[in-house]
Amino acid sequence: MESKRHSRSLAYGRAVAVGGGTVAMTLLCVCVAGCSSASLATDSGPGRPWSTDGQQMVHVGEHVDFSFVLTKGVLKRGPRDPVGAVDYCIARAGSEQIEADLDNQTGHYRFAFDVLGLREGDAIAVTAEAYRENGVRDTKQIGDAWVRADDPFDQRDRVIASDSVALSVYRSLVEIPIPGGDVALDLGGGRLELHRADGKVATIYHKTADGRGYEIAEPNSEGVSTIMYAPVADEINKSATTYVRFRVLDGSGTERVFDGHIPTP
Repeated sequence: MESKRHSRSLAYGRAVAVGGGTVAMTLLCVCVAGCSSASLATDSGPGRPWSTDGQQMVHVGEHVDFSFVLTKGVLKRGPRDPVGAVDYCIARAGSEQIEADLDNQTGHYRFAFDVLGLREGDAIAVTAEAYRENGVRDTKQIGDAWVRADDPFDQRDRVIASDSVALSVYRSLVEIPIPGGDVALDLGGGRLELHRADGKVATIYHKTADGRGYEIAEPNSEGVSTIMYAPVADEINKSATTYVRFRVLDGSGTERVFDGHIPTP
């Protein structure tokens, strides 16, 4: 993906702090045209491949792609070509900033965010803002640091358009009940399969010393045991249902199959 770059030599002097464990994210897009509406979307919501819902769910550890585009009018009737309007795009996660890239084929700005260091129940406020560049660009990344233009006579860049989405962090859990019966099952010797919509299957075995794998809950008063597993983000669908299957042999060597599913918000 090719991004729009500028070769102008700018004078930057004051570093902007980066890092920290914040969950607030802002996308800043700098423009050189008049006011416009805009739309911010993720690849994690109920719409496929992109969702513009104002509130969405993201899984712990998920890699989330974002797309920001200028649109036509307050009703957002189609995309607006950013060429000649947008100078640059910056994604901001709390005090961290990421340079967003322009997809020249679609006219959308793209960036990604990994839901790391966050827990179930945390919230992420994501906002996209388009700016007009006035003179020297306000901030720029140099190496690993972001610096601000050190020119007291330069005018600040002006906000042209914005959009936002609120993300809530969740964690999924596989729970497959295994009824007791006359035939003993080797539950520790089974395998758990997580079937994604794209055809990929994650195969999980009984928990090992490194902490990965499914666990077996003790039988309840009715003799029902439960296979339990907390999947990582790339083992399940971003949206819709992920089907799961537990395969295990009984004492006679016959395979028994137990099905379940993970409802994805």
